[in-house]
Parts: sequence; C-alpha cells; structure tokens
Amino acid sequence: MQSFPIPTQQVIIYLRKNWFKISLGILLLFLVLKKDFSFQINLKAPVEQEIPVEEQRRYLPKAEKPEKRETFTDKVGVEDLSLEHPPIEESFDISPFAHLGSSSNTLENQLKRIDIELVKKYIKRFAHVAENEQIKFKIPASITLANALLQSQAGQHPMAQSNNNNFGLLCTKDWIGGTIEHEGQCFRDYENAWTSFRDHSLFLTTGSNNSLQQIGEENYKGWAKALEKINFAGQKNIANQIIHTIEKYQLYRFDSALE
Repeated sequence: MQSFPIPTQQVIIYLRKNWFKISLGILLLFLVLKKDFSFQINLKAPVEQEIPVEEQRRYLPKAEKPEKRETFTDKVGVEDLSLEHPPIEESFDISPFAHLGSSSNTLENQLKRIDIELVKKYIKRFAHVAENEQIKFKIPASITLANALLQSQAGQHPMAQSNNNNFGLLCTKDWIGGTIEHEGQCFRDYENAWTSFRDHSLFLTTGSNNSLQQIGEENYKGWAKALEKINFAGQKNIANQIIHTIEKYQLYRFDSALE
C-alpha cells in the first residue's frame, strides 16, 4: 500500500486552526502523567505508624497531669477534710498572747505545727457556736473561728485548756470575772469555752468597738483588718494571718450556712 506524504503547508494550516485544542490536550496529558508519577513515589515512601491513644497517654509527663484538689462542700463534714499539714519539726513555746518578734514565729506558723486532726476537731466543736454568735452579734462565723484557732492554737494553749480563754482577752477595769496571770499579764478566766466565745463577741461589738458591726457579716476581710487596727491581743500582721486561716480551712462556708 502506497503512502502519500502530507504537504507541509497543510500541516501548518491545521496547526494554526487547532492550536488551542492541541495545547489543551498536551496540558491535560502532562497533568495526568505528573499525578501518576507522584502517586508512584508516595507508594515507595515508608508509612509512619500512628501511636494509639492509650500509648500516647502512657508517655505523658507527670507534670502535665492535673493535680487533684480537695473540695469542701456543704455535703462534706469538717471531719472529712483532708488538708496537707507539715509535721512537727521542732519544739516551741505556744504563746499566742505575746507580742511576736519574729516574722517566722507567727500564730499562723505555730498553728501549722498543731496536729491537723486537732484542728479539725476544734472547728467541728465550735463551728455551731460561731454561727450562733454571728446571728446575735453580726460577726462572721469565719472571723470568730479563725481568731479562736490562732489565739488558742486550736485549743492546745494551756490557758485555753485550763482557763477556757480561747481569744487571749486581757483583764480590763470593768472586768468582774475570774482572772489568771500569764507571763506577767492579767488574762480573763472563764467557767467554760462558750463563755469565752460570748465574751469575744461582746468585746468586738460594745464600748469603743461597737462600730465594727457596720462592717457587715459577709466581709470577713474587712473584719480581719479591723482586728488589726484595734490591736487585738497585741498581735502584728494579725489581719493576714486571720484571712489565710479562713481560706486555708475554708471557714467562710460557715458564714454562708446562715443565708
């Protein structure tokens, strides 16, 4: 079979008329070949293995795990508190009624050395008493409890145990009750612990201190600062110590219990 050569002139004319279609076809062919080439390369690449979720959790650093926090709600009794408490590392003389010369020997630091179980028992024993004092005298129960904890060292101070003096109140000219001398000073002696709590309420709401009732039952920080302003029991920086004690043992919950 004989083949006839295609005239060059006809080829040129054909290319001029169909150049767009020819270019589009070449471009499509190029894209198809390129995609296939890329697919073949990826098939030869090593496959990265995924780590199961369980394995990922296993190697998490401990620091990234959320710390468990203790909670204290109305459904949890005081006896169920689980609070960190440092062990007794040194012996010391509990003296919550004396002026403190060392910043490290504050009532707050002394209280930290008391057995936590004794602290919890003290709170449980007098929480209801403090709530009743709030009803009658408008003093936040948290203030009464925190002040009693600090001044009596959770009831472990000798004067709290022998003389029921839980707040370190000094004798005054108008005091007609019993007295006890301690470290060269005259302190009030009570028949029972309840009388000490009632006298504390009277001391903060009568005479020159009667204006303290205007602070309000919900403002325990204001009350703490007021106790420092009137130089309660001669303690320095007592406001911060009371506030820290309230927040550490969550004593403010006894204020809201009356709402």
